[in-house]
Amino acid sequence: MPIGLLDTAENKINNMGLFSILKGDISHFNNNAVPVLNDIFARLSALEESTEKEILLKMFSTAHGGVDILFHPDKGIIKYKVKSFNKEAFYVIYEMLVLFLILSLKNVKFEKADNLKDIFIKAVGRTEECNALWNELESKKDDERIFKPLYEKISSYTEGLKREDELAFVSAFHDYVQVFLKTI
Repeated sequence: MPIGLLDTAENKINNMGLFSILKGDISHFNNNAVPVLNDIFARLSALEESTEKEILLKMFSTAHGGVDILFHPDKGIIKYKVKSFNKEAFYVIYEMLVLFLILSLKNVKFEKADNLKDIFIKAVGRTEECNALWNELESKKDDERIFKPLYEKISSYTEGLKREDELAFVSAFHDYVQVFLKTI
């Protein structure tokens, strides 16, 4: 090995982040996902102080973690597909992740789930889009593959994902929901 070239995991991770910068992936993410993140966060933060607001902010924080699972430049499952997603797609992802978490609460008999859904949809201000996403999620809630609607929606922006991406997605999001449910 030539002097000065270290073959370490840290070096490989740093190179992946550098590669993402050079390809413009991070810039694309910052120009599309970050404004959506800030917009939804501001809308939820503007809600009246309540238990629902606190829960929705936790859900949104968890949704942001879900976006990191997908697109983090060093370890995101589909970081190489970030340019397939525009601002509208990131709204859909954030909304769908929060609505998915609300539906998860509803499935464990959380009595405030419907109210949370209504407050979230009103706060985001995208009633038609969110109701369509909710109906899509709810229609498949009894499917043994509970993550299927999320995966299908995300996959629809990328012209399909590889089987290994689907397996990584299901594994990561299973852990993601478990962590969330423990925080509530």
